[in-house]
Amino acid sequence: MTISYLVTLYRMLVDIGSGNETRSHQWLQKYSRSNAFVMGTRGVELPETDQKFDIPMTQENIDYMTVVGRGGQGLMLLNDLFSGILALKGKYANAMAAYGALQRGGGISLNIKYGDELIRDNSDIVIANTIVSFNDDICLETMLPQLAPGGTLILDANPGSLEKYDNMDLDCQVIIIPAKAVARKLYGNAAHTNLIMLGAMCAHLGIESETKLLEFINNLHALPALGKYTGLLSKENSRLSVLAGYKLYQIDRPGKSVLVDDQGMPDEEFTAYLASRKEQFISSVLPTKIFKALDDPKRMKRLKDFAEMKHKLYQLMFSFHPMVNQIQKMYIGLNQSSPLSAGDMACPGCGQINIFRTVFNYFDFLQNKKGKIYVSEQDGCGTVFTSLNRMSTWTIPYIRIAFETAHGVAAGLANNTDKDDLVVSISGDGGFMQGLRSVEDALHQQDPIFHIIVVNQNLGNTGGQATATTMTGEETSEGHRSKNEPLNLLRYAEKYNVDCAQASTVHLWDLYDKIRWGHRIVKEEKRPFMLMLNFSCLLQGMNLAKSLPAQKMALDGHFINLYSIHYIKQKNRQGEVLYYKKKLTIDWFPMTYGKSQWKKNLKEYFSTQKVASHIVDDPKELDHVYWILRGRWQRLRREMGYMRYYLAFAKSFFSISRLTMNRLISKKIPKEAE
Repeated sequence: MTISYLVTLYRMLVDIGSGNETRSHQWLQKYSRSNAFVMGTRGVELPETDQKFDIPMTQENIDYMTVVGRGGQGLMLLNDLFSGILALKGKYANAMAAYGALQRGGGISLNIKYGDELIRDNSDIVIANTIVSFNDDICLETMLPQLAPGGTLILDANPGSLEKYDNMDLDCQVIIIPAKAVARKLYGNAAHTNLIMLGAMCAHLGIESETKLLEFINNLHALPALGKYTGLLSKENSRLSVLAGYKLYQIDRPGKSVLVDDQGMPDEEFTAYLASRKEQFISSVLPTKIFKALDDPKRMKRLKDFAEMKHKLYQLMFSFHPMVNQIQKMYIGLNQSSPLSAGDMACPGCGQINIFRTVFNYFDFLQNKKGKIYVSEQDGCGTVFTSLNRMSTWTIPYIRIAFETAHGVAAGLANNTDKDDLVVSISGDGGFMQGLRSVEDALHQQDPIFHIIVVNQNLGNTGGQATATTMTGEETSEGHRSKNEPLNLLRYAEKYNVDCAQASTVHLWDLYDKIRWGHRIVKEEKRPFMLMLNFSCLLQGMNLAKSLPAQKMALDGHFINLYSIHYIKQKNRQGEVLYYKKKLTIDWFPMTYGKSQWKKNLKEYFSTQKVASHIVDDPKELDHVYWILRGRWQRLRREMGYMRYYLAFAKSFFSISRLTMNRLISKKIPKEAE
């Protein structure tokens, strides 16, 4: 039964209770000759009543605010902070976020209800008093009908955009907050846009002064759910951003702020402030030698000449590097086309899209324009940021599977394609476990598929819960804590004598070797191959500016071990295969000696992500993780054989790949990116 039927029944009851001869009485006499009647079906029209009331769309004395934006703009953080400020202000509040996958570009809306009395309505907001938009290109046909007459539309846009909305003759107040523009002038990027908009929302809330606003910000950490933001809110840049948004809201008329004029240009005082911030930014980013030489042309020329000489020497040295030659040849062969075009909606710094582009560009190079590459991917972040709705950034045949059976679909493709075609199946670690039946079937039947598993240690499809690969003691954003030793998914390949390997995008030489090896097995030997790669993810609570450095830290702490497993056919004199002999090879040897150094490296890695940061300060938990990882390493050494292990270790110690990685992967990032 729909709401309209319930409203009609309620009107009829009020009619009947009035004691008068109403239209409801007439309708019942015509259509209900017994104690029952049919309404809205079988040709019976809905009754007309004397009552005209309707169910109110909003609760009285409650303010309704909708905030709209996209993934990557910090709306989830804004939701938490604004809800906390409402609580400190003594307001009842109900805040709900609606979003798809946690990825850049996906639509996000916040439904925030607040007032001086208990919120009784938990439904979505239908009519809002205030709409806050992080983009000035919102679809007005969709958004504005939700804004109540006389409401407020707060837009992140340049003041020049106000004329466009004035011409639309809107029955609302339009307030322009140039948040992105100010953030870029203050900090060189738009990372603090959400905090500037938070300040504007606080001004709209009616907070009396900057002093009062700072008092609320200082007390946010006392709220149990917001203690994790203490570090963020204590930074000068964060507090300045909130205050800037608060000031931008203080206007004489819509669009004119105390800091920015009609053309969006800061006034003299603000310009001077920006100049000082720019000077600080330059001094913090530039190397000390270059910064000191800015006003000395001769010194700057000497530094420039020395840098050019170093550049030429590096070019000469790397021209003999086999990996560099492969990469150059690969990109020349791509000829400005790639299996994955530009325009994906992955988070900036996402490790998964880095894996996709690296692996599939090399696939295309190995195919050498012979045969097609078919991709079957299980539902996950990869399917969202590369193929939303009917749009796709894939330029090769791509199948998006919603029910975790990508490996089974790949098996069907593998048995119905040309001999030069390559079939690839992709799944995350969460999706792999959900689709385990199809995975095992494909491995058992030895279907010639290149299986790729991308691991971020959580179940992204349903909000980031712990999964089978989550390390013991790690706690996800949803509060799920892993209790058992994480599962090594390559064990499923070993179960069916399938060649497999663990690789990483920070060791490109090793990764390309394994892709080439797997490509040969699938295409020439018509057998399956499984490749597993870990990647850094926002769901780990990680600053993705540290994406690649974190992967290097994971290698140094043995959190990820690079190794490969070959299954060698053992035949009799007649050439019949009797069994497969397993041969394990460790492909990377971290220079980590002793328990204390090992734990130090683990602490460095865990400190980069919120899911594991508490382990850093818990000696017992850290010791537990250490023994799990040490046990894994000992098993790998034992299976490799100690003679082969020490020979490979000596060879690795003097390898050019170690020098290359140390040169290319830096653990330090600019302070402004932290």
